[in-house]
Amino acid sequence: MALSAAESAYRTLNSVADAQRCRRSLARCDPGTPRRGRRGYGQALSPREIEVVRLAARNLTNREIAGKLFLSARTVEVHVGRALQKLDLPSRSVLSEELLREHLSTTKR
Repeated sequence: MALSAAESAYRTLNSVADAQRCRRSLARCDPGTPRRGRRGYGQALSPREIEVVRLAARNLTNREIAGKLFLSARTVEVHVGRALQKLDLPSRSVLSEELLREHLSTTKR
């Protein structure tokens, strides 16, 4: 409530920057405020992570995956790392097509 009053007061005083700062603070505090940016996937694999992990499960290197998907090797490294974290796997050496199929079938239900 105090932020709303402060935002109104700043607007009345034509203090645009301060009013905007109050609006941002209000938006952060309100869970109903729609967020800007890309949709998050939470603990589920994103479509790109699925693509990358499928190729990694075939024992392709990051550079080979990057070439197939037109990405940088560093981007592939990030996707693999996040996917392993979401799948709760210690390393890419335990990745397999079967494991991936099993995980994807349980998350779609």
